[in-house]
Amino acid sequence: MMLTLRFASETNGHTKFNNRRFDVVVLTAGAHPGPLTCGSSQLPIIGLSRCYVAFTANSGAVASTPLADALERVAPGMVALSSSGNLVAYKVSDGGGAESIAEDRFIVQGLMSFDSTSKSVVNVVGMLKRLEKYLRVRCGLDISLLPEYQKQRLQRDGVAEGAAQPNHMTVTRYIRSYTPDGVPLIANNGAAFNCFVCTGFGDHVADMALGSAKILAKLIGSQASVMLQCDEEEIQHCGKHIEPVMTERRIV
Repeated sequence: MMLTLRFASETNGHTKFNNRRFDVVVLTAGAHPGPLTCGSSQLPIIGLSRCYVAFTANSGAVASTPLADALERVAPGMVALSSSGNLVAYKVSDGGGAESIAEDRFIVQGLMSFDSTSKSVVNVVGMLKRLEKYLRVRCGLDISLLPEYQKQRLQRDGVAEGAAQPNHMTVTRYIRSYTPDGVPLIANNGAAFNCFVCTGFGDHVADMALGSAKILAKLIGSQASVMLQCDEEEIQHCGKHIEPVMTERRIV
């Protein structure tokens, strides 16, 4: 991307502003900054497998269950399903469209394994079996996720082509990037001087992304200021006259 930075200089008591453009690359590639930089980046980013299950509030899997009751009491909000695990549930409102009716959806998502660190074909049945067992054994919740999913598949097979497909449940498996200590990495990345990385948020994308973007912008601006001053000094050292676009106190 092209980044335009605005610098200020003082001339005869007046402040003058000048713009300079820089080519900047910011990698927001989750757990894959190393391969994208041809191995010149050695960052401790770990890709961990996670699952995401969404179903309608009146779905047979959760209707009249303790989970539905808990989400109704705290809405809007998030419920930690296990104090020792990384599995949460929350409720969102569909809002409804021109041809749909507004309907609440329950979301269950969390870290499901530490032994799958690469993308692979989604095994929905196996994931739902593991999630059901985890909810039953660790969380004390008996939720029939797999039967509900299989029921929906049978309903879809019986629907005529072109007709509205039932969508009571959505199951997704994805890879989320983590750091060993849970702190995101915002820094220079790889061998290129204009390459930066902003990754490793884990489950905190929603609450850390905006602040991290501001920190990254300040980091890029600071380094650009230093590079610009070095270029000006080198040009002046060669005997060429240039009009400075910044003062030393700008680099703080």
